Amino acid sequence: MATQQGDFSREDLANSAAEMLADTALGLFLIFIVLVAFDIFPLRIKDSAWMLSFATTVCNTMLFPLAGLLFLHLAAALATPNEPMHARRRFFSRLALLAVLGYLLLIPLIGFANWRGVRLIQARQQVDTIRINQNNQRLIKEIDAATSAKDLQLRLRNAGGPPMPDSLLDQPLPALQKQAKEILVQATGFAKLQARTPTSPEVIRAYVQSGKLALLSLICAFSFASVSWLSKKNVSLAQKLFNS
Repeated sequence: MATQQGDFSREDLANSAAEMLADTALGLFLIFIVLVAFDIFPLRIKDSAWMLSFATTVCNTMLFPLAGLLFLHLAAALATPNEPMHARRRFFSRLALLAVLGYLLLIPLIGFANWRGVRLIQARQQVDTIRINQNNQRLIKEIDAATSAKDLQLRLRNAGGPPMPDSLLDQPLPALQKQAKEILVQATGFAKLQARTPTSPEVIRAYVQSGKLALLSLICAFSFASVSWLSKKNVSLAQKLFNS
């Protein structure tokens, strides 16, 4: 009789633990929904930065629904006769199949967002190059129009050009004009190079960020495939794909 009473106690403990795990799983799912919803609104589906932000959010928060589904599997294992628990497990396992597809679809979305983002960066760099060239031409005209060393210093200061120290004003004007042009070339050469190159630090950062997100999306898809239980086959989607 004591053994039978002990068996009932273990069953009750398993059922209560299963209920707690199932409730915790629901809480984790809700946390995921809240975090994603508050991070992606307002929707800006034409904005490449928003696309990457959306991908980042759903990848960084994937542990919540993943842990929730694992808790449901464990709860169903603890409460074997509990059919509503198994029905809940089957329902969320089907949602996990959709999550696998969703994370796989993130990869082309990330690629498209990266392409658009790099295009925008390069377009801005081209505009910067044009602005730098126009500014250089304006400064060169000011340098050539100077009538004295003091006038040259004043013109460069008013035009926002490189500073001309007072210690250089005792030199002949042609020498100062030549030196001012050399300083101008040195001051703007690096900026023009950065604006022209397709491998500028900003572009490289965009490629690295997109590559990281694409890899994370693939890992997320595999993780959800590992917990998306196929009840008719009695295996996970990952087991079916890699063991068939």
